[in-house]
Amino acid sequence: MRSSAYVVVTVLVLALLAACSSDSEDGATSTPSGQSPTTDASATGDPTGTDPAAPTATPAPFTLSTTVLIAPLTSTYKTGASVPPAADELPFPPDGSVEARWYQSDGHYVVHYAGLVLADIGPVCPRNSIKIVTDIKHRTNSPASEGACTGAPTLATPPAGVKICDGEVLYLTEIPTDLLGELRGTVERHFADGTIVGLTSFVDADASAAPEVDVRTCTPAVP
Repeated sequence: MRSSAYVVVTVLVLALLAACSSDSEDGATSTPSGQSPTTDASATGDPTGTDPAAPTATPAPFTLSTTVLIAPLTSTYKTGASVPPAADELPFPPDGSVEARWYQSDGHYVVHYAGLVLADIGPVCPRNSIKIVTDIKHRTNSPASEGACTGAPTLATPPAGVKICDGEVLYLTEIPTDLLGELRGTVERHFADGTIVGLTSFVDADASAAPEVDVRTCTPAVP
């Protein structure tokens, strides 16, 4: 009788141990009722804990304020010649119809060639510089159309150069606004034989009188 009872107790103990072992394995792999299985973000490629990308600021529409730094392009020259250029050699008449109006952008001077209509003239190569006492500094050329500056010694390094801004012709120069001297705004024609004909202007540099202009919406004249 005692042996039978011992066998029954032993069977019950073994059954309980098997049930506990089964519960332990299930708990390691199953998901509690009412909850969704968790997903490893690294396995799906979904980012976690990051904010949506901030919107990019849109530049304001292009505008030009009034400036007092204005000089007409009325002085003419022709390289290698002792006489002024002929009227038909010039890109436009030296009658003051085209003016260099000076502005600034991010610490550099900007020239607006007011009255210059590229569609009405042949290829031109604007040039700018500053004369400090007797030295010419930061002189660069930039083409207003492809191939217009062939032979120019120093071309502007982008982002400097000629830009088209809402139909107007501007030049972001390499001239820092902290310099004092004589600003020169020029438009040249470069001929195949190396001759250069130009019209130029002169005005004293004055950064305090040069309004800021935003050229971010402008496009390079030559991409």
